Amino acid sequence: MLYEQEPDAERYVEHVELCRKVPGGTFRHGRVFGAPMGDPPYRYYAEWEWPDMESFKSAARSDEFMATGKDAMEMGGKFSVMFAEVDLSRRIRVRARPTSSASRSILYEKAPPRATITLNRPEVLNAFDFRMLRELARACEDASWDDDIRAVVVTGAGRAFCVGADLEVVGRRLSRQSEGVLEVVRRVQGRARPAARDR
Repeated sequence: MLYEQEPDAERYVEHVELCRKVPGGTFRHGRVFGAPMGDPPYRYYAEWEWPDMESFKSAARSDEFMATGKDAMEMGGKFSVMFAEVDLSRRIRVRARPTSSASRSILYEKAPPRATITLNRPEVLNAFDFRMLRELARACEDASWDDDIRAVVVTGAGRAFCVGADLEVVGRRLSRQSEGVLEVVRRVQGRARPAARDR
């Protein structure tokens, strides 16, 4: 569901309680904060996720589901309703991993209501490279979709939390991508003249 205007917060709390009673689904909602270009056409969204089509069809016939539609109409405001079938094969692989997973760059552990991400490159004081950023993004995404996780703690292995970017790794990639930009900067610097100052 996509709402053209953000619903009244106190009233929507009641609606959420109804939505969470719908059998077999996971309910999520939140404020739309932006769009790639211009103002977003919608201000609020809500969705259910069911594990398969049969679960959805069963829930759609339930009294609880019908009650949410009636309540949405009573709240007023314009909204759009859409249904989508999503390929969850990738999500299933992610969720099938154990709640404690180790990789070269981070350690990710879940002990609801808390998830802990440990930057795990102590040999370089946990300087981050592109691989660490990708793994960090995946861990944060997994935690954001887990309704049992309420807080994410980020810490570092060894004697430092994080010294910033791994300049040796990041620098190599950026240097390849920015050679043209640097050439322009060099040319501009070569032609620049100091500005005259009032004495």
